[in-house]
Amino acid sequence: MNYMSCLENELKHVDFGDKRLNNRIDKVSDSLGKNPTFSIPAACGGWKDTKAAYNLLSNPKVSSQEMFKSHLHEIIKRSENEDILLCPQDTTELDYTTQKNNDTYEYLNRETRKGLYLHTTLVVTPKRLCLGVMKMEIIKRSQLKSQMTKEERKAHDFLPLEKKESYRWITSYKNACELAASLPDKKVISMGDRECDFYDFYTIAKESIDEGNPYADWIVRGTWDRETETQDAQESTIIKEVKAEAVIATVEFMMPSRDGKPARLVQQEIKVKKVKVKPPKSKELEGAEPIFITAVLTSEIDTPDGCDPVEWLLLTSIDVINAEDALNIVQWYLCRWDIEVYFKVLKSGCAIEKMQLKKAHQVENGLSIYMIIAWRIMYLTMLGRDCPDLPADAVFSDFEWKAVCMFTKKSKTTNSPPRLNEMISMIASLGGFLGRKSDGDPGVKSMWIGMQRMHDVAAMFELCREGEISRKTYG
Repeated sequence: MNYMSCLENELKHVDFGDKRLNNRIDKVSDSLGKNPTFSIPAACGGWKDTKAAYNLLSNPKVSSQEMFKSHLHEIIKRSENEDILLCPQDTTELDYTTQKNNDTYEYLNRETRKGLYLHTTLVVTPKRLCLGVMKMEIIKRSQLKSQMTKEERKAHDFLPLEKKESYRWITSYKNACELAASLPDKKVISMGDRECDFYDFYTIAKESIDEGNPYADWIVRGTWDRETETQDAQESTIIKEVKAEAVIATVEFMMPSRDGKPARLVQQEIKVKKVKVKPPKSKELEGAEPIFITAVLTSEIDTPDGCDPVEWLLLTSIDVINAEDALNIVQWYLCRWDIEVYFKVLKSGCAIEKMQLKKAHQVENGLSIYMIIAWRIMYLTMLGRDCPDLPADAVFSDFEWKAVCMFTKKSKTTNSPPRLNEMISMIASLGGFLGRKSDGDPGVKSMWIGMQRMHDVAAMFELCREGEISRKTYG
């Protein structure tokens, strides 16, 4: 088969110090990418290739850092025409409890559950086109707090910040600053959910900004109604101060379905104030100073009966001067939902929790490949919406777009590549997308199923064409 590997561009810069390994990673990622829901043996299609895949993942020269370094090179290329890059970060758990005899995994939230936590940072445009995975970090818990003695818990509480699980949010922010340094003409914004709302994050981010070097701004969803210091030196709280402000803007968006609740239209009013946030008492004793943070409070208007009102406290380093600035903060934060979609693709579309690997190094390398595969599924799904008139051959090989066109249209020939959004719809139709007016755009689920079928159809199409050429030449 000579059509392009689905991850060829993303991994073409890897250098494991061995050309054979560099070539092998391309073949393995190609096999896994074409059949992401299959097990590794099923995706590889034979014992020889399966053994080669396991050997590759186990090889000490093969590293996730090198893979993501190559992938980041392509992310930067895809960012050329963007002014703003959003870097949402979040953590998900990967449950491997059913793998009883596997000692690679540690505790999740209970002694009876084993697995690992995966912290991921994406690079997304304000139009919600995911450009890639900037960073991944694996977190393991060798011991739960409930298993610790009183002395062990006390020692755990006094661990240096760099040794705590929460430091992953700061690491991701620092990675966003590195991206900003690589792209000094872009505005880079790190985004975190409520777990990211801790004072050390804000102080370390402030230090990065105050240094005068290229830096990333940040948006964090607030959890704590922290104490503030007003202009007349009176004590107050963030929410109390912001609620006293006038409405600066209103926003309307579709809230995706979640936890069994259907998607619905949400309307919110927005209030903004720059507040002087006091450090926690423990930090105050260490000499920490209050810091200024822009607080954006969004409150739902006319919440439907039976629904909980949607209210967010968004904290940011970005100054908000007018209604447009306020709306930008909210719209950028809405893009954080893409990381939840990404985790869904990784778990359901790539069946990552069914991956059976016995060594920590294998697990890390296997995860890295599947994470880039999951990104590509998301990327193609959204690219069809963002660049609908792009010709399909800019993304897909000739065998892929021709095979899909001929298969879906029941035609024996096709002359020119379709527009990209047409190609995406045809691929999604192979995954069950019906394409009715009420169906909207294809989703990632129909895309990951359709792409597997596309690779099968393209492979058969190429075999048939090779057979025709052989008969013409030697028949």
